[in-house]
Amino acid sequence: MIDWAWRIPFLFSCVLVAVGVFVRLKLTEAPIFLAVLDESKSKTLPMMEVMVNHFKPFFLGILICISGYVLFYIMIAFSQIYAKSAPIISEAGYVMGLGFSPQIFTALLMFSSVSLAITITISGKYIDKVGRRIWLIWTTVGVALFGLALPYFLKNGTTVSLFWFLITGMGLIGMGYGPLASFLPELFPTHARYSGASLTYNIAGLFGASVAAIIALPLNANYGLKGVGIYLTLNAVLSLIGLVMVYSASMVPATKGTLTGGIDVPGTYFYNRQLAYVIMSFIIVFFIAFLMNVKLLSNIKVQKGMIIT
Repeated sequence: MIDWAWRIPFLFSCVLVAVGVFVRLKLTEAPIFLAVLDESKSKTLPMMEVMVNHFKPFFLGILICISGYVLFYIMIAFSQIYAKSAPIISEAGYVMGLGFSPQIFTALLMFSSVSLAITITISGKYIDKVGRRIWLIWTTVGVALFGLALPYFLKNGTTVSLFWFLITGMGLIGMGYGPLASFLPELFPTHARYSGASLTYNIAGLFGASVAAIIALPLNANYGLKGVGIYLTLNAVLSLIGLVMVYSASMVPATKGTLTGGIDVPGTYFYNRQLAYVIMSFIIVFFIAFLMNVKLLSNIKVQKGMIIT
């Protein structure tokens, strides 16, 4: 069965493709977007439009998305490596793995993914009642607390603690992922909405997932699971800063004038310019400092002869 069973998920994906095509054919464009097409406001180089004329909401969007990417990498990649690796000790004296079999971790990850689907569905249903920004703020607070609790889940972890770690983390990913499809486009005016949202989300992946992929294992070797958890919490703080800097249009009196950046529909968002510059400087320095330490952290050697008994 092992020789051919791996093909089954790919065959079932054909059904998902058919469902996706059906849903896409039934969708219609929003009236406000159709109005822009009628007025010929579409841009020849929409990416340049985003980078040049809407850089601030683009930057804030990156901050808001970054913790979700870091959390996703830790749940999918780091936890898998840590769970499967032998429980050897680094030179700094920290455990590098739990020694679980690949079959056990894969089964736990598969079952925990159910919580991802459930929380995406829940968030999609209730974000309009609670408010997208408020929902994301509380979810990001949960990610920050989850980062601080990470060592307690994985240190000397059992099958049960690893399972609850995966269930909780996947649930938080779903709670954050659900609102982004509507939240990110609202940061931009209509004619730059699709380009702005997609560019923001993908660039956040470069700063979130790629940096986490480079630094998570060396952080664990040098600082232990606390280092990985604090790294996740710091990224959640950055996302919270971005969310705090974004306000609902309904919170601003009409006497304040037109919203910054040409945002043209009720319930969308604007930002504080001066604070954006301060946070921009902070995030650049923050990531440069981490990248400068990657080479040093990557040179940590594991003492393969030291095994936990």
